[in-house]
Amino acid sequence: MARALIIIAPGFTDSEFTYALDRCREEDILTHVATLDGKNAIGEKGWTAKANLSTADAYDIASGSMYDILILPGGVKSIEKVRQDAATLEIIKLHYAHGKIIATMCHGSQLLIETGLVKGRKVSGYYSIKTDIINAGGEYIAGVAQDGNIISAPHYDLNGKWMKAVIQAWQWQEKLHQTP
Repeated sequence: MARALIIIAPGFTDSEFTYALDRCREEDILTHVATLDGKNAIGEKGWTAKANLSTADAYDIASGSMYDILILPGGVKSIEKVRQDAATLEIIKLHYAHGKIIATMCHGSQLLIETGLVKGRKVSGYYSIKTDIINAGGEYIAGVAQDGNIISAPHYDLNGKWMKAVIQAWQWQEKLHQTP
């Protein structure tokens, strides 16, 4: 069974989280939600996200067997907390090194900057971090961007296109790893 991990902190963008969670569930992808402390988190608009584990626990799981998809929704307040979490940064690097799908939305792309994964890549993010992406050596894309295993988008208005690209990339990887 395919597995996804969504990492958030209080102040996440509700629709980016809920849309990604719902799409994964529609595809029968077992989805874990990690917060820094393993406790439920409240989004910008008041949605309560039920956490399954802490980012430290998620790191232990990811170290043993990868998640197929890593989803990093935005929300300025959330990302400001998450980008300071060593376990989250290691999870991102680990998934990147193993070619697993990393999906960022909005300010979630700042986590790619924090981990040094932007240089030489086409990356999207909220319009206010365009200069940050460029300064980190990336090429800013205004819409949904896919560069290898990294799929990014600037705004929740593109939730549908973003998650369609994520699901298609996951399905493609699944086909590659199936034995004939």
